[in-house]
Amino acid sequence: MIKRVFCCGIFLLSLYSTSAISKNTSSTDPLLEQVYSLTGLEQQFYYLSKTFTDSGIEMGRSNLPPEQLTQRKVNQIMSGLNHQYAVDSLKTKAMTILKQELGQKLLENVLPLMQAPAWRNAIKLENKAYDLARINELEDYIGGKLQENPPRTMRVDLAYELAEKTGAVDLTINLITSAALNNARLLVGDENHELPANIEANIRATMADMRQEYESLVIRQYLYTYRYLSDRQLEEYVSCYDNPSIQALNSAMTIALMEAFK
Repeated sequence: MIKRVFCCGIFLLSLYSTSAISKNTSSTDPLLEQVYSLTGLEQQFYYLSKTFTDSGIEMGRSNLPPEQLTQRKVNQIMSGLNHQYAVDSLKTKAMTILKQELGQKLLENVLPLMQAPAWRNAIKLENKAYDLARINELEDYIGGKLQENPPRTMRVDLAYELAEKTGAVDLTINLITSAALNNARLLVGDENHELPANIEANIRATMADMRQEYESLVIRQYLYTYRYLSDRQLEEYVSCYDNPSIQALNSAMTIALMEAFK
């Protein structure tokens, strides 16, 4: 699913550098809850909430003069980031969009596809990849093991095919750009958190110029995330995105993710 690219984007947000989380969100639609649970978004929201908040604080320490980075300013930044990236709020936004974009019929059609082994196995691995306790393992694999033991061409080709079918690179760029802008508004925006036009333009241009790096990181994370799937299992998962119902889900998730992190 498109969502799986977030780890790569987070690394770049940290490189760019210029919560009390509630589980009380509930839905009155059991079908929607089932579909949501099989997207793997819940684990990623926890990961992103923590990482985007930490990145925002780091941006403050790196970019604000010491005399401006008072404890009051730190608390103000923390409060804004915790509100912006609260998991219960992210989930509510995402589920609202999924329901609007898919509707009852498509939810009914897509659920059996998501309950199939090909999908469940992939989501299980994605949830592991987004486990904060495993972040060092991910960094070691991407930074070292891939160079020491390059994957076979077939695996790389499948990773590129998956990225193309899901639109993962474009989504990653858009999400990380949004996060960078949100953090910058808290740091240097006016009382309405509006950024000077030149700062926003510079952020957008910088992110756009890094497209090739984003694509490379997306592919490397795919190779890490799905390394325990056999060739046949990975092919089956990639082929899931040929199904019109899965394509509709993927499109709805793109909209949901952009809305959640806007």
